Amino acid sequence: RKPIPVIGYQRIDGTRFHNREFMQREWDHVWTKTWNVGCHVSELAEPGDFRLHSLGRESLLFVHSNDGEIRGFFNVCQHRGTQIVTKPGHCDKGRFTCPWHGFQYDLTGKVRFTPMKAAFDGALIEDLRAPPVRVAEWSGFIWICLSAETPDLQTFLGDIHDEIGWFGLDRFATPYRCDFTLKANWKTVVDAFNETWHVPF
Repeated sequence: RKPIPVIGYQRIDGTRFHNREFMQREWDHVWTKTWNVGCHVSELAEPGDFRLHSLGRESLLFVHSNDGEIRGFFNVCQHRGTQIVTKPGHCDKGRFTCPWHGFQYDLTGKVRFTPMKAAFDGALIEDLRAPPVRVAEWSGFIWICLSAETPDLQTFLGDIHDEIGWFGLDRFATPYRCDFTLKANWKTVVDAFNETWHVPF
């Protein structure tokens, strides 16, 4: 068994909670380079099911495609940048229609219909699609990664893959889900859930 790394017990400078430069460094070197949990596989049970996920300022769309694959792409219309969809659901028709100008996207993120197509430079709209996002399914969850250079999920997780894998999280069920908007720095929330001192109170 590998020794537990010593991370130190020194006090962390409070500026790490609100410094914009440090936040940008985290975005550039952490959030966009790691695998993040997107949603539970049960939320994409049937072809046509789709879910939204926010990572920083980015809106991402996850879809159970008709071929059975789970795909992810940026939830951004390639025409004027509006969000293609604004809430999760099921797509019966196999196409998402941008609410601003009517561009239509299939379940893989590819543009399938361009309004007034003749008004556009054909070379600019040929093979137009919402930029894809890497996805992987593991332990009952859909994982996402914005970087093409990051290793595959199992390699990335390393020892954690085997340590957590035996829990059988893929057999767990989510009976309900609540979303909260907290007026707090995300690090404050993570810190609170990293310890249990508050539970008795």
